[in-house]
Amino acid sequence: MRIYITTKINQKPDRVFSLFNKELFLALVPPGLKVQLLRFDGCKTGDEVHLLIKFPFAEQKWFSKITAHSFSDSNYSFIDEGIELPFFIKQWKHIHTVKSGESDNCSEIIDDISFESGSIIIGWLVYPFLYFTFLYRRPIYKQFLDV
Repeated sequence: MRIYITTKINQKPDRVFSLFNKELFLALVPPGLKVQLLRFDGCKTGDEVHLLIKFPFAEQKWFSKITAHSFSDSNYSFIDEGIELPFFIKQWKHIHTVKSGESDNCSEIIDDISFESGSIIIGWLVYPFLYFTFLYRRPIYKQFLDV
């Protein structure tokens, strides 16, 4: 399954990407979702992010590894792939991109996510939750990055 969400920001790509840090990551967690950040190395190849998600019925680990990154003056991207995921997700790949927008002082953030749940039924149950979790990022991106 795939989720593709774009957000326009009124800042240059290098400025936007310089703010992709632990503080932004924690701010992107939607209210009501209890997440403990166990590890945050950064956004370069080999870095890892480890989360403990506290659902009402169980705690689930979500560990991702940055498997690739590419940085230039007008385009920044990195890929995180799941290495240990909650039981309802079997495969996870998230391509994060910050690229030049339509004008000099604009950027576009792209969250391009593909995931597999192992079951079409579970996939369709999980999809809305994941979609709205990432859609929630839009105003947070603007709050933190449109400065």
